[in-house]
Amino acid sequence: MIEIELPSPREGFIAQWAIGKDSWALFVAQGLPTINPEFVAERVPRLPIEPSVQWLHDLEQAIGSRDTGSRSQVTQFVFVGLVAAGPTISVLHAGDLRVALLSAGQVLGTRDHIVANRSTEERLRDEFASLTEAALPTMLTRWVGPECHEQPERTNWTVNGNYELIVSSSDIHQHRSEPVAWLSDTTSAGWLARFKQFADRPGTNSQT
Repeated sequence: MIEIELPSPREGFIAQWAIGKDSWALFVAQGLPTINPEFVAERVPRLPIEPSVQWLHDLEQAIGSRDTGSRSQVTQFVFVGLVAAGPTISVLHAGDLRVALLSAGQVLGTRDHIVANRSTEERLRDEFASLTEAALPTMLTRWVGPECHEQPERTNWTVNGNYELIVSSSDIHQHRSEPVAWLSDTTSAGWLARFKQFADRPGTNSQT
């Protein structure tokens, strides 16, 4: 059984999802600072009725194409794309929308694409060394749009049995690395999506 919880639409965000017979997929995007649905739609393949990891491959190819122009001329966004098929959860993301996986008593999560998570050598190479410490937690290193020179990151997890996935914005996780510190704040006003899968009722799907 799959339970899906999506809060009411929030300004600056887009959320799309699909549930197939044996898989499901989710796409969440946050505008920088506002969202342009047409700009996003031009770059994001439509979610299929039966989601598969092929959709993530297509998304990676589409997102990876370079946008021209300046940051002031074209909308930018950060995003998370998820596909769950069987025991494998595949994540493609760029920016600081965070995904947390709760399974078998463990918590795994994606890494925010911010300057603070780069090594000193990487900061020097990419000319971030002059930034103050206060700027490091919020300065993005990956996004979709002009002037970004890095591809989205791919993460794969294998799950056994029940699991829960939570997608949160930086407004809630505030780039805190310890999951317990920010997951307690993911109330209905904080998370962007929450998925739960239970093995006790195989072959059934439910939406909440």
